[in-house]
Amino acid sequence: MTILLTNDDGIYYNGLLALKRELEKLDDVVIVAPLEESSNIGKVLSYNVQVKRVMFDGEVAYAVKGTPADSVLIALTKILSEKPSLVVSGINGGANLGLEEFFTSGTIGAAIEAALHGIPSIAVSLAIADLSIKYELDLDSFSKAAIVAREATKFFLEEDYGSIDILNINVPEKADLKKALITTLAPFSYGDIYRETIAGKYEMIDWRIEEYESSVKDSDIYAIRSGYISITPITLRTLTADLKPYSIIRRLRNIT
Repeated sequence: MTILLTNDDGIYYNGLLALKRELEKLDDVVIVAPLEESSNIGKVLSYNVQVKRVMFDGEVAYAVKGTPADSVLIALTKILSEKPSLVVSGINGGANLGLEEFFTSGTIGAAIEAALHGIPSIAVSLAIADLSIKYELDLDSFSKAAIVAREATKFFLEEDYGSIDILNINVPEKADLKKALITTLAPFSYGDIYRETIAGKYEMIDWRIEEYESSVKDSDIYAIRSGYISITPITLRTLTADLKPYSIIRRLRNIT
């Protein structure tokens, strides 16, 4: 069996290299990742995708001109001869916290795509305080996050993980590996994140960890702001509410 690795920061990002070097200690890994950065793109699938074989850390990998979700789907349908045992996405340079980023993150989008195909997945992010330095991070910056990813991978490979589809993991910049919490997705949404550059034109600004707000004590944001590693188990089927709105059907039937 193999572990499929991808990311949203581009195939040559140090976070992916750190992940590869740690997880190849456990099993064979295959890398299929976007050629260029594809952040904040969620689970978008492209109409046109190009793939080329490249050398990555001395081995063949696949660079995709497309999104992280494209990378996963192309790997599953065109590149791999059998379904991987696990998909791991990351290590992202920057946090992926709360409900807003669950739906926005390309890192998590790749994990969602894998989970929709019945493959357990992990999204791993390094919660740096300042996003402007993400491309200055060296391999050592990702070392602890890679270790957390390794132990989470062993959990999926060796234990009964029940109904968990995805683990969304966020690791503080100066993480203590002995300080980790099982968390929920914080009910967080973005505020004013656009800056006007010229009249009628806006660009997204970088934001810092302290700008994530949540008073929910069991949440991922609370854990990271308190200096803990956040491990959020997600089951996609629970996105459907238990209380079904049957009254809508009754209302429709009563229309005359």
